[in-house]
Amino acid sequence: MCCPSRTPVVGTSVMSSAELQYAAGFFDGDGCVGPTFSHSGSQVWINQSSAHGEVLLLFHRAFGGSIRLSRQGRGSKHAIIKWRVSGSLAQNAAAALCQASLVKKQQLQIAANWPPCKVKREELAIRMTELKHTSHDFSGFLCSWSYLAGFFDAEGAVHISPMLSLRLSLSQKFEGVLKAIFVFLKQKCPGNGKGVALYTLSNCSRLQVSRNEVCKFILQRMLASGLLGKRLSAELALASECTESRVFARTALASLVGNQSRYFRLDLEGCRRAKQINKLQSSISYQSSRGRLEKVIMMKRGVEQLKEEHALQTSQNRYQLLRHDIRSKLRNGTAILRT
Repeated sequence: MCCPSRTPVVGTSVMSSAELQYAAGFFDGDGCVGPTFSHSGSQVWINQSSAHGEVLLLFHRAFGGSIRLSRQGRGSKHAIIKWRVSGSLAQNAAAALCQASLVKKQQLQIAANWPPCKVKREELAIRMTELKHTSHDFSGFLCSWSYLAGFFDAEGAVHISPMLSLRLSLSQKFEGVLKAIFVFLKQKCPGNGKGVALYTLSNCSRLQVSRNEVCKFILQRMLASGLLGKRLSAELALASECTESRVFARTALASLVGNQSRYFRLDLEGCRRAKQINKLQSSISYQSSRGRLEKVIMMKRGVEQLKEEHALQTSQNRYQLLRHDIRSKLRNGTAILRT
């Protein structure tokens, strides 16, 4: 079912086709749509960390509405800001976004055509809730680099592992949209997308890109297609050509992605220890395949000792960093909440 255009549709008047695809991709990842509290109208909104509010400004310029504080920062968590439109502005935004949306297309169609009938509103409010928890078939969807750039800005991650290898990942509760992106990348990437894989995990699905040259190809295409929120992360990853620059990029990336894993990321020495352990484990597998059991036993003991030292040093570094952050926040006037 095609979404009928509304007059005027604010977004299409100020957005190019590529920009609209980007916005739809981002909204499919992080956007929300639903009825207002009284069900008298529809509303469209996006919550973002205050450290990464660039995309909200794009939505505000295109569709109007407001950007307000949604939640105060607390501890290591940044404040959350919200872009929101309601009423006729929400209908206009929904009508524009549903033209390029995949995941939330049906919800946006409902919001764009919110009915005057109270009974119908109640029915559609229930239907919108159902759609949020339903997987859909996206086999006919034609993905684009602009859509992927928006979706990656919302849900993607650029990783440089402790082994200093580059990876890209996207995770979703339902795998339909990831399947569509997977097919797109297999068609567009060099070597038929070798290194692009789709995994089904216990609580979500994950698309992962592990080959360095394919990661860089994808990042370059997304940058050219409007990548905004993760632009600096992509540029850092593309610039890391040698071991030294990749170590620097890994540290810099950690400062860009928020504080969720701040106390669990390995520092430079931790990466070196992890790399040494990984190398020894590979050597153990080789020696075992050659039947050198005595050597394998000795090497395993050495690995266990290295693992214990690694765990101890990592814990010490973690608590030193936590102590530093707490003292820094107290010096800057952060209050201690007492329950």
